[in-house]
Amino acid sequence: VDGNNTVQGQPETAPTHVIALGTSLSGPNTVIRLLTRLSPLLPAAVVVVQEIAPQILPAFVERFNQHVRWRIEMAQDGQVLRQGTCYISSNEYALSIGTNDEDEPCLELSGTVEQPLNLLFDTASRCFHEHAIGVMLTGVGDDGAEGFALIKHSKGTTIAQDMQCCVYPNLTQNAIDKGTVSTVVEEQHLPGAIEASIL
Repeated sequence: VDGNNTVQGQPETAPTHVIALGTSLSGPNTVIRLLTRLSPLLPAAVVVVQEIAPQILPAFVERFNQHVRWRIEMAQDGQVLRQGTCYISSNEYALSIGTNDEDEPCLELSGTVEQPLNLLFDTASRCFHEHAIGVMLTGVGDDGAEGFALIKHSKGTTIAQDMQCCVYPNLTQNAIDKGTVSTVVEEQHLPGAIEASIL
């Protein structure tokens, strides 16, 4: 692994899959634990929307990079998705996934939106279709369930953290109750569930 936490000799390539990950409140620590156990050699990029103040996001990303083999970057408008890279945004922004003029998958970052997780999951589904993996971690509210439904309709995979393992279970419980979750797993089994949906 080189100084940028990426595997040496691996060229930057477009991902065949996207792991769209949504969380709030106590979620950031879970995201770090998940990425430490998830292989950066998967043919995927990770896009995270989480509840974190924009002003502390740069420091969080810098520290995150020291603990995982994935390349961790702040999400920026127009950023082209690359395999082995995790892009993180605050849920105070509207982050979506689209394509550029070269038909490459890229991030679109704009103002605010009432339900940022639904936007993330919805656009992940539209861009990656059956190769979209939605992952919902701890949080509160009803955001994300509608976006999960679109991923599931497109034959992608939707994974929710087991409610018994969530510090704040309402976010995942809402999606489970609405029947939009393919798989419910405990936190330690999340990496295996994600890899099984790709490999």
